[in-house]
Amino acid sequence: MRLALGTTISFEGENHQVVGLGDGMVRLRSESGVMQLILPSVLVSDSSFGEGTEPAAGADVASSAAGDAALLEGLTSSRKDELMLLQAHLLEMTTDYRSGEPGSAVAGEPRLEFDPSLTLGVRVQAKAAELGCSAAVMWKRLRRWRESGLQGLLDGRTTRMSDPLGRADPRLIEAILTQHTAAEEDDSTGGLDRLRPRVQRRLDAVHGQGVVQVPPARTFSRYAAIVLRGRYTTGQAKTRQTAGNRPDKVYDVITASRPGEVVMIDTSWLDVVAYDPEHDVTMSVEITIAVDICTRSLLAWRLNPKGTKAVDAGLVIADALTPEPMRPGWPESVRHAQLRLPCEPLLSQDERFAAAAARPVVFPETIIIDHGKAFASEAVKNVCRRYGITVQDARKYQPTDKPQVESAFKTIRSQFSQHVAGYKGYSVAHRGRDVEAVARWTVAELEEFFAEYVVMVYQRRRHRGLVIPGFPEVNLSPNDAYRNAIPIAGYVGGPLRSGPVPGTAADGLVQDQPLWGAARQLALQRRGAAGVPRRRLPVPATASTAGDPRQVAGPDRSPRSDAGVLPAPVRQDLAHAAVELRVARHGAVHRRHLAPGQTRARASGP
Repeated sequence: MRLALGTTISFEGENHQVVGLGDGMVRLRSESGVMQLILPSVLVSDSSFGEGTEPAAGADVASSAAGDAALLEGLTSSRKDELMLLQAHLLEMTTDYRSGEPGSAVAGEPRLEFDPSLTLGVRVQAKAAELGCSAAVMWKRLRRWRESGLQGLLDGRTTRMSDPLGRADPRLIEAILTQHTAAEEDDSTGGLDRLRPRVQRRLDAVHGQGVVQVPPARTFSRYAAIVLRGRYTTGQAKTRQTAGNRPDKVYDVITASRPGEVVMIDTSWLDVVAYDPEHDVTMSVEITIAVDICTRSLLAWRLNPKGTKAVDAGLVIADALTPEPMRPGWPESVRHAQLRLPCEPLLSQDERFAAAAARPVVFPETIIIDHGKAFASEAVKNVCRRYGITVQDARKYQPTDKPQVESAFKTIRSQFSQHVAGYKGYSVAHRGRDVEAVARWTVAELEEFFAEYVVMVYQRRRHRGLVIPGFPEVNLSPNDAYRNAIPIAGYVGGPLRSGPVPGTAADGLVQDQPLWGAARQLALQRRGAAGVPRRRLPVPATASTAGDPRQVAGPDRSPRSDAGVLPAPVRQDLAHAAVELRVARHGAVHRRHLAPGQTRARASGP
């Protein structure tokens, strides 16, 4: 089948008409009026491509204006001017006015030689003499212009399309595609000189020895460039594998109508090198974030060196349920009260919200995770099962299943990571010469910087994906979207309790039994769900064991290890790791940010 202007084809289950050709592209208009540009090679190699049904008589008349507009859009400016000038001559020949209307006459119009009282033959002869062509040429142009409009005035030799794969054996094209999908996509990158013999061996195995021959190297390279366009067969392996993971259909849009309905959790590299001054070493840092789909808010985050553990993933869920504390030096404009929620009078009675920053606090209903070890662990699933949180697994190697959280990582890289000392770039190709030499911030300091970025920048910056229904031109920030969603979704004001509420995050992350550690006298700061005040569980020590860093006395005044008090599942899941993380990481952070004259106990909270 030959592609030409006006040809009707079947593509993607619908009839399309070719309305434009130029710059190596084909412009199609569907029966519903949708326009699209597509490469001829992609069009003819699609399985749904075929000969279409001719439209009913008179169907082209209603869409001639749209077809002419599409035709002019695909032409160069000089070719467009020539086409419009020729149409002006034809209008003058038939109506005595180049614009076709007496009301738009220019100087010198009307002209006597094109007076409508004269016969059309006389006017055609006069126009042919003016343009320097024969009368037969003018009659041909007039006839084609009346039949097809501007499309009839185009030189068919300049718009003629040819199939670049028309002479190729379909079995060869199928073998090239199969070889790429079956082997080249996951193999190390090679050249076309490796691909050509592999395709020949595949053809011999399928169709018999020597039945289908691979063309010469130059012809094969031309076919492969057309068939494998966009697949990066001879490009970077990472880019090729990423392109191979793209779904073969339209992306599904994941939406949520209320805060916490869908929360995505994922881990990625922070692209910043951290520095450990104690051991004088640098280390890579992973960041785990939780993104609320309804408001695009960053609900929680964790920065961890050398890999994310199951306890970190569990604590991210717990952090989403608790307010983010204000840090010394932060302005009053980022306090939680500045969100101006309708339930603010109730929240202000809780001392944790009174000293919290403007970061949304929600209870996740459904979380979407990938198949990483930290998220697929029983510890995370047990926490979610206990609090009624539905866990939905994304497909393996399909980042398009979590587009919002992947987009958040890109935003973090552009707005935060690249502005921090020790930024190492997105890949090795973007890395500086000596990144480790300029790294200066510890993991705890990077976490403090990131918290400041989230509260002061990310949550207050307008997001293109957050709009007011009915007003798509008005963009909202995540805090604005959270403020608007609370009255719609509703809220529940929980009572204040002095102790942990059974079934909440405070009851799940740490048990009520005293925790006996074997390192030194520490204090565990409990962080519960919204509406549950924080508590501190002391690790008691007696005078006889206070100076011994290896032992801590139990209730019976005899030295005991931590193996005899907490149940084994609790130690394995969250409790023991929570002590190490809360004290070793957050304790150091709070000590560094103490205000003058402020004690450590006061900074750690009630």
